[in-house]
Formats: sequence, C-alpha cells, structure tokens
Amino acid sequence: MFTFLVSDVSAETTFTDVNQNNSHYEGIMHLTEKNIINGYTLKDGTKEYRPDKEISRIHTAVLFKRALELPVPKDVKEILKNFKDINSSHDYANEIAATYEAGIFKGSNGYFNDKKPLTREQMASVLVRAFHLDKINNNDKNVKVNLKNVDPSHQANLQILANLEITNQLKDFRPNQMVTRGQFATFLYRTMQVTGDLKDTTIVKVHPINDIVVTKGEKVVLPETVTVTYNNGKNDDVAVKWDTEKFDFTQTGTYELIGKIKGADVTALIVVVVESELEKYKFLEINTNYVSPDNKMTVRINSIDFTEHEGHNSVTINYTEKNDTKDQVITSTGFKIFFKNGNSEPQYGFFNNLYPGQEIDRSYTFKFLKSESPFFIEYADDNFFTDKPLEGSLKWKIAERAEQEVQNEEPKIEEPSKIELLNNEYDRHQKAIGEIKEKKDEYVNSIENKIKQIRRESPVGYYSDYEYEKLIGDLLREMSGLQSKIDLLASDNSYAAQTERKKLEEELSKINSEMEEIQIKRQAQLRIQNLEDMLDKYEKEYKNQIDQEYKLHESNLNKIKNGMNPFD
Repeated sequence: MFTFLVSDVSAETTFTDVNQNNSHYEGIMHLTEKNIINGYTLKDGTKEYRPDKEISRIHTAVLFKRALELPVPKDVKEILKNFKDINSSHDYANEIAATYEAGIFKGSNGYFNDKKPLTREQMASVLVRAFHLDKINNNDKNVKVNLKNVDPSHQANLQILANLEITNQLKDFRPNQMVTRGQFATFLYRTMQVTGDLKDTTIVKVHPINDIVVTKGEKVVLPETVTVTYNNGKNDDVAVKWDTEKFDFTQTGTYELIGKIKGADVTALIVVVVESELEKYKFLEINTNYVSPDNKMTVRINSIDFTEHEGHNSVTINYTEKNDTKDQVITSTGFKIFFKNGNSEPQYGFFNNLYPGQEIDRSYTFKFLKSESPFFIEYADDNFFTDKPLEGSLKWKIAERAEQEVQNEEPKIEEPSKIELLNNEYDRHQKAIGEIKEKKDEYVNSIENKIKQIRRESPVGYYSDYEYEKLIGDLLREMSGLQSKIDLLASDNSYAAQTERKKLEEELSKINSEMEEIQIKRQAQLRIQNLEDMLDKYEKEYKNQIDQEYKLHESNLNKIKNGMNPFD
C-alpha cells in the first residue's frame, strides 16, 4: 500500500529510487528541501519518488499550491461548482480551488480530470500561467525552437520557456508526450530559479533587532519580519513568528522573546521592555540647583550612591538646601524614593526652618529589600502621605549600579577590538551551531539504523494495547479449549480417538506458533516505538540547544555592543 504524502517532511528526506545519476536528481532534492515534494511512503517506512511515473493533474495542483504558497479560498465549495467531477469532499479540494482561483487550472468542458496526466505542451502553459512568466519574458530575443509539432494554443508558452532557458529541448520538445514526475520536478525547479521563488534557505545569521520599549498599558507591536543573511552572502527580510504565550506585557519588566523563522533552524531574539508609567517624568541633573515650585527652596542633589548589603540594598543622597528668598522663612521639606514597581518610601527627619540666605548640606539613606528596584528620588513640600509622584515636584533618576560604575570612564574597547570580538563571536556561534547539528545527525542516524535493523530482522506488528491483549486472550482461550479436548481423549485408546487427538494437537501447535509470532511482532513494535519516542525527545532537546545558543549569541553581541568582552 502506498500513500501520496501531503504533510511537510524533513529536508533530509531521501528516496530509494533516486540517486545522483538520475538526470532529475538536482530538481528533486532541492524541491524536497523546500518541502514542496514529498513522494510516496512504503509500508516499511522508506520513501520512493517514482521519477518515471506520469504525473497527474491533481498532484501537479498540489505542487503548485506548495511552491507558490497559494492561500485556500474562503469559498472552496462555491469554486468547485465549476467542475462536474470535483466537490468539497475531494481529498485535495483546497488545492484544486486554490489553483483555480490563481488561474492555473480552469478545467476542460467543466471537468478537472484530476487523475489525468499532463502532456509536455500543457505543462508549458500551466507553468507560464502559474508563475506569470510572460511578464519576465523578453519577446525581442526569441530563441529558435521548433514549434511545428506544438498545438497553436501552447506555442507562445513553449517559446517563453525556451527564451528563459527553462527548457533546452529546442529541436523537438516532444509536446504530446506525458510529463513524468522527474521531468516536472526539473521544470518546476528551473522555473522557480528563474523567478527567484527558490531562495537559498540556509540562513547563517539573523541580524540584531532593536529593543522595543513601551510604557505600561501601551500595546506591544512586534516586527513581522527580520533581516537575515544567507550562506551566499545575500540579505533578505523573512517572516518571523514570535513566541509570546508565556509573557504578560501588561506588567512592567524586560522580556526576551524567541522568534521562529519559517523553513529554517535559526531563531530570532528581541527584547521587549515594559516600563512603569513613572518613566514619563522629566528627570533633573545631579550637581545643579533647582527651585522647588511648591515652597521656593533651592535644592541641589550632589550625589546618589547605590550600595549593596548582605540582606538589603540602600541608596544614599547627599544634598544641599538653600533659602534664596529675601524675606521668607522656608520649612525644609522631604525626599521620597520611588521603585520601578510603583512602591515608595518617604524620608524621615530634618524638617526644620531655613531663613533667608541660609544653606545646609545633608545626607539621607533609604534602605530597602533586594527585591526592590530603585527608580528615582522626589523632592516636594507635601509628598509624605502620597501614593503617586506629584506632577510639579523635582525628580532625579537613580542610575543602575552598572551605569554608576562606568560614569565618566573612557570606553574600554576600541573600535578595532570590537570588530575583532564580533568576528570571533560569529565564528564561535557558527561552530557551536554546526556541532549541535552534527551531534543531532549522528544521534538520529544511529536511532534510524537501529529501527531499520529491527525491521530487517523481525516482522513488525501494529497493534494498540487493547488489540494486542484481546488477540492474545482469544488465542489463549482457544488453546485452553483445545487442551481440554486433548485431555479428555488421553484415556481413550481407540483409533478414532487417537486420530482426533493428533488433529487437535496439530491445531494447538499451529495456534501456539501464531501466538509466538504475534508476540515477536509486538516486541519489535514496542522497540521501534521506544526508539521513536527517543527521537521525539531528542528533537525537543535539539531545539532547546539551538534556542539557547542563539540566546547566548545575542547576549554576547549585546555585550560587545556595550563595550564588554564576552570571552573574559
């Protein structure tokens, strides 16, 4: 029994009837890597492509839908009313409707003729219609091709195939011969090369993506495409699907998202930063005088120092208050620290009067749990009992620890060193990806060889647990019944009894052999299932290793970008 597969297959698919000596090998292999052609799967799990078999119109429609990524029309049932021999229950109803909608197959006298093969001249016309080859054809430079034995309705299209070097059979195209599966693979492959639809899908690099920074409550809009570099050096923008299931962008935080790229093992990485609404405020400079609008006190923060302690962290502010008014007594007011999660803590103490011209230097330390992330300092006359920052207050942002340590320092990495580090990181990354893939190939080949060996050495049964238990139970009951009859005849020495007993023993032996064969098949099946489960488990582990490596790669690139050496 054979099945024409429609589901995606690995680019590693091989066919037992196609080797490098086949004239259509290149086209078949490239289209297989693109998951456009799948072939036939045999009962033992191997695959055949059958390159010499005539290709039917329905299989051609399937290949066109995959190659052109044609969408399934919304009104499939309505479209199929154009064909007398096709309805929505057809196995390939979507493919037929899609190619009809695209103007590739319109049928003949109201019939699609799904199992009917294509002639070579018909193939020329459907290729031109499917890929709009007439739009890229140069009519001013027609190649000399024999059109005498070609039907007039197909002559112009064959001329286009000749002009674009999709065919080299110029003396005799053999227009009325039926197209084989191998020939169609070659023609489709060459056409896609001409139109640029067959791109090199070996992506060696995903370009870094700028972080997305939004304020809490704003919608996060992720890019639909990312820029990649292929192994031929060309860049392109490709579609990406982001894994957002485990992230809640309604909460503040930094989120690293992995993006899957269609048809490639590589992944993209983007960082989404959801900032607190507190980020909207305008923050002031250190060592600069500002007049508080509520009490007219002149305030200057001289330093903000973040310190890590064993059980907590602290922020110490060193500040100056000065009454620059001529005739007003001003009460010293308080500072307040706000954390990124919106929590706050007010200053306690130092609320005394300052007279005109009076100036005082002070410091105050806020202590807090390590789980709190300090954000900014606020100065205001009446903020002790407020939950949120006041709109007219003075505010200074608290620098992160890492930012404080590099303040006023020259970059540690010069531009030439940064370039060298980037090159080293790309080399390391490609080597790591190669080693992960090589290890996977070795493991998969090992498991697949074991499965093949089991199939060669043992017959394999395909039973569910219920089917197997029922089958064995029925055989045991049948054997028990036969054994009981044999036991009853054991004391009867008559010729008839002995003859009957011998017959029953033969039946018993036959059933016993049948049960042993079923058990052997079952054991082979279970061993194969166990090996297949191992492959599934390793596939998940492989994807995780790939994802982790790309995360490390992006992290290292960001470190280099920020002047750090990830190899230290």
